[in-house]
Amino acid sequence: ISSVKKYPNASYTSFADVLRTFMEESDIKSVDALCCAVAGPIKGDHAELTNLSWRLEQDHLAALTGAQNVALINDLQAQGYGILDASPDCLIPVRSGRQSAEKTRLVIGVGTGLNAAQVFETSTGLFVPPAEAGHTEMPAGSSRRLAKLYDDLTAKYGFASAEHVMSGRGVEEIYASQTKNSLSAADIFAGAAQNDAACLEAIDTSVEALGNYASDLALVTMPFAGLYLIGGVARAMVPYFGATFETAFTQKGRFSEFMDQFPVTSVDDDFLALHGCARRLSAG
Repeated sequence: ISSVKKYPNASYTSFADVLRTFMEESDIKSVDALCCAVAGPIKGDHAELTNLSWRLEQDHLAALTGAQNVALINDLQAQGYGILDASPDCLIPVRSGRQSAEKTRLVIGVGTGLNAAQVFETSTGLFVPPAEAGHTEMPAGSSRRLAKLYDDLTAKYGFASAEHVMSGRGVEEIYASQTKNSLSAADIFAGAAQNDAACLEAIDTSVEALGNYASDLALVTMPFAGLYLIGGVARAMVPYFGATFETAFTQKGRFSEFMDQFPVTSVDDDFLALHGCARRLSAG
């Protein structure tokens, strides 16, 4: 971790430029293996970032670094591979669950975007399949405010995705829908800290949507070893979970009691994806 350096995307024209700069500054001539966690779908031997026009190609990265082994994985896959290495000091309980011998986990990333990844412990090691779960349809349930938000987003974009309401951008969309004004996510959370009613309502709405979304995915994936919320927006939401998240998560009719089995934990670790990349490479 002492070797970690951060570079702003806006200062570079490609990921290759970032990697080249890092290797020069760190006096690294070549590497044995390279794993890149990409915020976007992986397509064979290349990947493109969803929110940035950067393309990563395995052959190009191998030539640039000398790596014999180059892996491209989705950024949420990296979080999934790293979850077993998360320090207990970084784990913040959101809700408890029953003790279980099952080892399936689910990682949900809430940050600039939204995605989820299943984590399976198998006899041959971890298996973390890719997904683009943030672009599924927004869960509205029976909530009137979520139903109105769904209608507003559908009218605006033609489709209301989960990411539209559960992400930094999502909190901004909710605030705009509810107040007819615009405010950045950072300012909304700052306003909530000062007990601004409109900011608190926007965050509470996003928390409700996240509770619905997480419980739906829990029923699909059965993560009896726990759901883990990662990402800057998820961490910022922790003080606001309370009864709203609990009600949204457990309100499943005759399956409401069944939901008590799933513990939910927030992860406060900016380097979890790097641990995951390392574990992915060590697995071959």
